[in-house]
Amino acid sequence: MTYAILRTAKLKSMGEIAGSLSHTYRTRETPNADPSRASLNEHHGGSDPATVRAAIRARIPEKHRKDAVLCVEYFVGASPEFFDSGGDADAYFAGAVKWLQERHGADNLVAWSIHRDETSPHLVGYVVPLDSTGKLNAKQFLGGKAKLSAMQTDFAAMVGAAVGLERGIEGSKATHTSIRQYYQALNRPDFKHGRLSAETLQPKVLEKRLLTKTVESPEQVAERLTRVVQAYYAPAVTAGSTAALEKRRAAEMAKTAKAKEQALREARAQLEAERARLADLRALFLDGLTPEQQQALAAQAANQRRENWIAAEAKRRAEGLAELARKAAGAALVFARRGVRAIEEAAGRWRSVDWGKVEQETVREAVTEHGRSMSETVGALLDHSPGHAGTSREQAAEILAEVARREASKPQPQRQEPTRDYGPPFR
Repeated sequence: MTYAILRTAKLKSMGEIAGSLSHTYRTRETPNADPSRASLNEHHGGSDPATVRAAIRARIPEKHRKDAVLCVEYFVGASPEFFDSGGDADAYFAGAVKWLQERHGADNLVAWSIHRDETSPHLVGYVVPLDSTGKLNAKQFLGGKAKLSAMQTDFAAMVGAAVGLERGIEGSKATHTSIRQYYQALNRPDFKHGRLSAETLQPKVLEKRLLTKTVESPEQVAERLTRVVQAYYAPAVTAGSTAALEKRRAAEMAKTAKAKEQALREARAQLEAERARLADLRALFLDGLTPEQQQALAAQAANQRRENWIAAEAKRRAEGLAELARKAAGAALVFARRGVRAIEEAAGRWRSVDWGKVEQETVREAVTEHGRSMSETVGALLDHSPGHAGTSREQAAEILAEVARREASKPQPQRQEPTRDYGPPFR
């Protein structure tokens, strides 16, 4: 299986930001990068570290806590097998950029780079974590295990799944290999045992005078040879440690999956037992009611289920308006924009919005100003307005038929060009 990889790092000072950018833009030595492939890298938001650093500083509010996170560095990668097997890296990284922009706002994703000069391509993004009030608030996005887990789940579903990548097992206790260790190990050549030469074993001359010279002592020779051996075998030790960590992580993930499967079986058994108990109680309760009372009770339960469904559908429509505003056109776009604006004015409380008023304003703008047909406009409202969440298909068909009949009975004026265009999709 191939997995989507998402990591974050909190940068709390301009010095930390500068250090990260120097690595991203290769202005400092990067041992695991191939200089001959540097031209394949992409940089968006600035062509050099100074430009990006200035852009990040410009987004940071003048007043903020001293310990605030100034910037969040996002690392987006995938299992090496994904790239080796011809996975669509371009689509994956494009989806990651869109996800970051939707999560933080396009202006707050100040810059991002795609590195292709290492063994496994990856994306690095720099986000200033501003909340809806314009304050630095990294905690809102990265605070606590629950939010981090939800972030991983959302990223895998919205970005990884589109290119065939999976999420790691949720709740796994597996220890992740650090990105630095992982890529250092991947970029090591195949290891071969070394061999010390006789010349290396000879004491070196430390100082040479006219008639005498100072050479290394046996202790100094031993210390020098120890450093040589350690430096030579360090890559193998790193690779071996990384392989061991990956093996242990796979075993821990399997153990977590087994534990979750057992917990699921136990939960299902408890649910079945509870259903049986409730069925017995219901039968006992119904035995004491007349047929008329039983029918009334069933009707009441059916009405409650319908009300619950309508409430859920209205919520789904309200929460989907921002996405609709990015993709829709015509009357649907007009309604989506007005709906999003109304929710913002209601401080996010969509239930407080007067959807009837929003629908009236949509009809006026779409029909009068943009020249859209009444049938198209009413159809958009029936499909997307939370105020029509309870309208059945039969009722919607009747409404649209009546609108079409009225339009057909009116004299058709000469169509005029819209007074203004719709502009770009809502962002």
